[in-house]
Amino acid sequence: MTPQVHIVTASDLPFERIMVADRSPEGYGVPMLESCQHFNIPLENLSPTGDKVIYEGTTLLQLAAKRTAELPPDDIVLVTDCWDVFFCCDLDEIRDKFLRFSTPVVISAETNFFVVEDEGHVHGHYRHIYPKSPSRWQYANASGVIGRAKAMLAMWEAPDFWIPGTKSSQGAYHHWFIKHGDTASLDNRCEVFLPLHHNWDKTANPELPPIMDVLEVRMTPKGPRVYNRELDNYPCSLHGNGGYLKQAAGLWQKMKEMA
Repeated sequence: MTPQVHIVTASDLPFERIMVADRSPEGYGVPMLESCQHFNIPLENLSPTGDKVIYEGTTLLQLAAKRTAELPPDDIVLVTDCWDVFFCCDLDEIRDKFLRFSTPVVISAETNFFVVEDEGHVHGHYRHIYPKSPSRWQYANASGVIGRAKAMLAMWEAPDFWIPGTKSSQGAYHHWFIKHGDTASLDNRCEVFLPLHHNWDKTANPELPPIMDVLEVRMTPKGPRVYNRELDNYPCSLHGNGGYLKQAAGLWQKMKEMA
């Protein structure tokens, strides 16, 4: 049986208040909701109706775990940030690309090591124990995670998921990948997730051009898509993290113009 794919997020602004006439094309949430409409993706907002939700990783993770526990164990769950993400394809392609991975959980990978500072603890040492990556996208990024429902729950509920004494979801994914790489892999080739943040590239990858310089929108048999020349592929989603929402929105706008 073909597993169903569920896309979940948490937004402290109701979707109907995001998609209004006077919202800028690069406004928070607009590319995400437009892309979901375009590709017929039923996006679930897990924020309690009428409640103000602090939009950060721990809250999203707790809400996602509660929702995932209600799903068939072999269904596929994709947990994503909301404001600065958009999709480039339909659920069938997301499912097919995920099923090519050898692990039941796949974590988004970014070029920057996001140093986790939580309750006085700094977990920068994780940067130095990561395995060698096939691309510059080499460190776990909590903005996007996809996996079988039962595997996602097992990860989140494991006693060693969280770094002891902290509540950082970013730190938790660093911690989990390094300790459990047999059950969770990184999307180093950005097949599903493509984070755009590259402020540290001049230090970490001085020989490589900025990420935006290797991206373009190409026409394909399925319509316009963002193409990554460096990796020679078409990602399923883009994440305008690190202040790159405007650039991400520009790529989505180009896709709309070429459609």
